[in-house]
Amino acid sequence: MIICITGFTATGKDTTADYIAKKLNLPRVNYTFKDMAKERGIDLIELQKIASQDDGEIDKEFDKKQVEEAQRLKREKGGCVVSTWIAPWMIKNVDFKIYLYATEEERIKRVLKRGDRQTKEEAKRYLKEKDWNNIDRYKKYYDIDIRDISNFDYVLDGTHLSIEEQNEKVLTEIKKKFDL
Repeated sequence: MIICITGFTATGKDTTADYIAKKLNLPRVNYTFKDMAKERGIDLIELQKIASQDDGEIDKEFDKKQVEEAQRLKREKGGCVVSTWIAPWMIKNVDFKIYLYATEEERIKRVLKRGDRQTKEEAKRYLKEKDWNNIDRYKKYYDIDIRDISNFDYVLDGTHLSIEEQNEKVLTEIKKKFDL
């Protein structure tokens, strides 16, 4: 089974995906734009700026890696857990699509806890820039609106949940869906 988890910045998609992969003993596709930026020796926002001006080459390279890895893991291991911005739209035959949501105010708090930004205003600017950059690029390159959550199997507002509560709610829904 392929399980895809997505959501905007600081919704807990990576943490929840790690938890689900561990609990279900599934491999995790864990290559991120942050990894690609690090490989290129630049920060994430800089890579996103380049990607927004390169006619989709970086996005297509990145997304191709994600899709190929998910398909390989399904063939070889029986499935995987993927958490990226666009995987639920790009990977064929996804068995369960999860969208995580949190309010902007909550996401700002989470970014500040990470230590990614020093002030609330910096965190807010970072969220807006990262989110809108991704929205614009995926619309431009794939004609996909990543704000459209109509095709998701499960949508969870984690604004008032601890990450542990969020993880358990997602796991419970997966277990119900697959009778585990």
